[in-house]
Amino acid sequence: ALCETLRATSLPDTAEDGLDALQTVLEELGQSFSETDVRTVIDTLAVLSGGDDGDAVDRSSRQWSAVSSSAFQNLKLIHDDFLESDSNSESTRDAIIDCCLAFGKARHDINTSLTATGMLWSLADRDPSRSTVDAVLSRLAELTRDGRAEVRNCSVNTLFSCVVGLGGRFVDEQWCVCLRDTMFGILDRITRAINDGGADSDGKSNAAAAGDDRYKVNVHHSRNSATKQWAATQVLVLKGLERVLR
Repeated sequence: ALCETLRATSLPDTAEDGLDALQTVLEELGQSFSETDVRTVIDTLAVLSGGDDGDAVDRSSRQWSAVSSSAFQNLKLIHDDFLESDSNSESTRDAIIDCCLAFGKARHDINTSLTATGMLWSLADRDPSRSTVDAVLSRLAELTRDGRAEVRNCSVNTLFSCVVGLGGRFVDEQWCVCLRDTMFGILDRITRAINDGGADSDGKSNAAAAGDDRYKVNVHHSRNSATKQWAATQVLVLKGLERVLR
């Protein structure tokens, strides 16, 4: 019932109060939750991330920023408990991975997006099975399309660190997909973004993707254009490829 209320409410204050209650429940009773309960909670937190998920309630406005922050604290609690547990639940793992992606894409707070990106790497490091690593790399590749240079570059660096750190376990087919589709796919999208004058993969400029003053950051004058920022990301990808192929 609590998760249903959190999903349905259009009032930020109500959502905040509900998340405070949810955190208390997770801290005191979270260990007794069924797999279905945990999945329901995680899916609810993803909805409250503030990303563009097509939900009927628009949570991308400034008024929802505190809600997104509170929802992320709940996700971190579940994420940390999952890392420390003996659970091998693919359902829970996949839900956490998708929720990290939602917060990585959400634009309320840049630090939340960066932290969510790092949490993806933690999941792959905990469980370096092919299914987990492939899922994490897929989500990181999606974040490399982000219009915000900080998130994009963090995702690129995290992705290549993941491949370098865990690549010794890859089978030949996995390497083929990783190189052809993931790494060179990222490079291709970035090259197209540069040719398109700094638009992201959805055709938005960095400024348009940012949306308002909350997302503007001061950058060095030599990197103050969208095209130059994408070019800097391209350099990171090429350096990452060098690390992998060395």
